[in-house]
This record gives sequence, structure tokens and C-alpha cells, in this order.
Amino acid sequence: MKNVLLLTLAVLALAAVFTAGCVSSPSEPVPETAAPTQTAVTPAAEQTVTVVPNATGGNGADRKILIAYFSRTGNTETVAHMIAEETRGTLFEIVPETPYPEEYSACTTIAQQEQNDNARPALATHVENMDEYEVIFVGYPIWWGTMPMMLFTFLEEYDFDGKTIVPFCTSGGTGLGRSVSDIRTLCPNAIVADGFTVGGSSAATAQDRVADWIAGLDL
Repeated sequence: MKNVLLLTLAVLALAAVFTAGCVSSPSEPVPETAAPTQTAVTPAAEQTVTVVPNATGGNGADRKILIAYFSRTGNTETVAHMIAEETRGTLFEIVPETPYPEEYSACTTIAQQEQNDNARPALATHVENMDEYEVIFVGYPIWWGTMPMMLFTFLEEYDFDGKTIVPFCTSGGTGLGRSVSDIRTLCPNAIVADGFTVGGSSAATAQDRVADWIAGLDL
């Protein structure tokens, strides 16, 4: 019996030693998965970029083109956007300082009075970098046989010497009237094209006509 007891104690002692060898030491902790290293990215400083849509390509390749227009009902603006698509020119809306009445007869009365007075209505918008443009499309509705008097203000505000002016207009059937000759009088040292006209009611469907006209300008 004594021998059995001694044998049992020996076995238990050996088991204890074996088990202790399988336990991790506190000085060797299980390693944790490392967090991914992240590189901080500093955003670049904000930059103001001047985009010149017509700098290259299109019918106005390598020539800076401005499409300046006044539109009371939206018809002339529609044509201006078509011209911009064809030339990749920069659009500029000529806006009067005092808006014209929405009501047709009231607007025509003021327009006629301005013409009779040879007035120069003040403008709310101005081209700051006109010197950069070589070709200027000038668009307007025909009022009393010519362009609105605010277009006279616009044309007298800048130096168009040596530039090419391309008139375009919408009308109720009178065509360009005397507007082209008025532009030539106001800008005697500019090259003034014969111009383009479309009926106001046909402006929305004039894309093909505009494209053919632009192609024939040889810009």
C-alpha cells in the first residue's frame, strides 16, 4: 500500500511540472494585431482657376470668343447658348441697371422713348477682361428697327478697335433692321460681320441654322 501511495504522488508531481511548462509567461503577452499605419494628407490650398472655354478646338479654335447678349423674353438667350455650343465661347449677359417692364406695350413705349432721346441706359453688368477677347458676338432683340439703346451703351463702353464683332438678333420678322449699320458707326475700327437673324418664335429650333452660319464665318 505504501508503495502504491508513493507511486501516485510521483505521478502527480510529474503532471504538475508538465502542465506548468505549457502556460505562457506573463512577460510574453500574446501580441495584438497592429493597427494599419495612416499617412495624414494635407489638403492642397484652394486655387482660383480661370477657365477659357474656347481656348482651343471648335469653330473658334485658338481665338478667344465672347458671346454678349441681352434677352428680355429668353429667345435671344436661347440663340446665344447655341452659339456657345458651336464656338465654345464664353457667355456674358448684358443686364440693364433698370429692368424693362414685363408687360409688352409698356416695354415698347420705354424702348421707343429711349430711342427718341438717343439715351444710353446704364448697365448692371460689365466685362472686366474685354481686352482678352478677339471675337465678340453681340446679341439682342430688334426694337423699333434696331438694337435696344442699352446695346449702344455696351458698345461705347469698350475699345473694339481691331476686334471682330458678329451681330445676331431675334425679331418679329423685321430682320436685323439697321442694327448692323449702327454697330459699324459705333465701332468704326472693328470688323463687323453681316450678322444673323432668326424669328423669336423660331429660336428654340434654330440649332441647325446657327451651326451652318457659324461654319460659314471662318473664325
